[in-house]
Amino acid sequence: MGMFSGVFVGYMQNILLLSLFFIRLPWIVGVMSLSLATLSIILVFLTVLHSFFY
Repeated sequence: MGMFSGVFVGYMQNILLLSLFFIRLPWIVGVMSLSLATLSIILVFLTVLHSFFY
């Protein structure tokens, strides 16, 4: 019984870690997409300024 409960607790810990990772995943993806959008906006802004001045 002790062996079984130890395996079960380890299994539950793995599930909890995975669920935490999946909960945080959208946040990480959102931050990454936000930074990518900001970068693209800055690039477009710079190219427009460049074409405006030259």
